[in-house]
Amino acid sequence: MLTELVREYIETAQPVGSETLVQKTGLNVSSATMRNEMAALEDAGYIARPHISSGAVPSDKGYRFYVESLEGEAGPLPEISVEVRRRFLLAERALGVWMQLAARALAEMVDTVAMVTVPAAAQCRLKRVELVLLRDFLALLIVVLQGARLLQQMLPLPKPVSQDELDAVGNKLSFLYAGLDRRKMGERRAELSPLECRVKDDALAMMREADEEAFDPCTDGLRRLLKQPELAEGERVGVLMEVLEEKALLRRVLAEAAEQDQIQVVIGSENTQELLRPFSLVLCPYGLPGEATGVLGVLGPTRLAYVDAIGGVRFLSDVMTEMVSSI
Repeated sequence: MLTELVREYIETAQPVGSETLVQKTGLNVSSATMRNEMAALEDAGYIARPHISSGAVPSDKGYRFYVESLEGEAGPLPEISVEVRRRFLLAERALGVWMQLAARALAEMVDTVAMVTVPAAAQCRLKRVELVLLRDFLALLIVVLQGARLLQQMLPLPKPVSQDELDAVGNKLSFLYAGLDRRKMGERRAELSPLECRVKDDALAMMREADEEAFDPCTDGLRRLLKQPELAEGERVGVLMEVLEEKALLRRVLAEAAEQDQIQVVIGSENTQELLRPFSLVLCPYGLPGEATGVLGVLGPTRLAYVDAIGGVRFLSDVMTEMVSSI
């Protein structure tokens, strides 16, 4: 019954009443019995009622139950699959063009915002750490990455230290972590002083930001999402604009998705980023694991067409992986 309620609400965007559920489920029960069942679902937190006398809408918990109950994702219709592949075959062999094609196709399939990032190489790796004393309570932290890339930021010091002491910190961290990406650096255990821990943490944060910069997405479908009834509220539109304009937030979310090996569905309050909690995300990596990995997915209201979204994202992930592998 809950599955049918969620499906009906996704399709109509209208609270679902007991009589509608009786008709949709085909169960030989009265509306009163159905109301009792719905009351139990409400008590369990799977549905909510906008008003006491109105029908019910799914909660984030209800959407999660629905997604977990899906027995496989129906991909796009065969004629759509053929058309999408035809577009790729006729397109210029360039990653930027493929990203635009994938974003456009995914937005059309799901009728919401689609995002695609360029395949990025594996996480940056540390070459060495250097510290330069500027004055008593301030140093310059220099993180040298493999490939001769430099990251720099100021490092406030809790107490005066000498350049020799800073050199010792840089040499020790370079010895311990040279050649490692930030994940392996975090996993390696070592006895570190408070200053060494501070420098290591700052270096990891700088490396994370450098990794995330590669996940600046190509997007499509904003006009489609703005037509959804959930976006009729001006406040919700403002949050959406902030999400899309806040590059660092989206980069972080997409970079995290790239580290997964399967499709992810993140619903409403499950989002770790507060700005994203009015929305749902369906994300999937593509490309060559360990060599160059990108992410594609959709962002929409929690009343997302999850079957279409999951099937479309998986299909485009396969297509993009094939295209990248052909280079």
